[in-house]
Amino acid sequence: MAYRPNAWDDIQIEYVNKIIRDYGIKRFFETGTYHGQTSLYFCMNGLDVYTVENNQNSYLTAKEILAGSEIKLFYNDSRQVLKDYVEQDLDEDTLFYLDAHWGDNLPLTGELEILDKEDKFVVVCHDVLVPFRTHFKWDKDVSDAFHNFKFTKPTTKIYPRYNIPMKVPPYVLCGYVILLRDYPMIMDKRFIFEEVIYP
Repeated sequence: MAYRPNAWDDIQIEYVNKIIRDYGIKRFFETGTYHGQTSLYFCMNGLDVYTVENNQNSYLTAKEILAGSEIKLFYNDSRQVLKDYVEQDLDEDTLFYLDAHWGDNLPLTGELEILDKEDKFVVVCHDVLVPFRTHFKWDKDVSDAFHNFKFTKPTTKIYPRYNIPMKVPPYVLCGYVILLRDYPMIMDKRFIFEEVIYP
């Protein structure tokens, strides 16, 4: 069975895979496992995968689907597991994928606060409003949390600007943003690059 990241379009998959190759990323850390499709995809592509789910039903489904894989699956608050992970001061570069939200549980601000203390990162935030590209769907609460967050160090935001139909469910483009700190930009005309510098 072929797995692909849940609700990612083909260009997002292509560009993130290029980031992984060019930056030599070895680990994938996901908040919001859901049923594990995204984790399985990156595990099958050679990354060491950590994933956190706080919804019991989703966790139990993912646990069954991911059984037998080498994926590290946690049933916990994503902020706690993320904090513990970054405090290990690991040598391998990590791609952080932030997609944890379910009902009233919205840990994105806390996750960004943890990562903002780091001098270097690659982050993908899902379900975010893409400025001036409203054909990408978004979650209002997630998007508000992201756009209201103030980074304390120079950070590059990369937004998609293409318009292609999704070939797989949900058949609509999902908004996202890629965040870079202390990594070179990989220029691509299908994306908008915004440098954010705070004193």
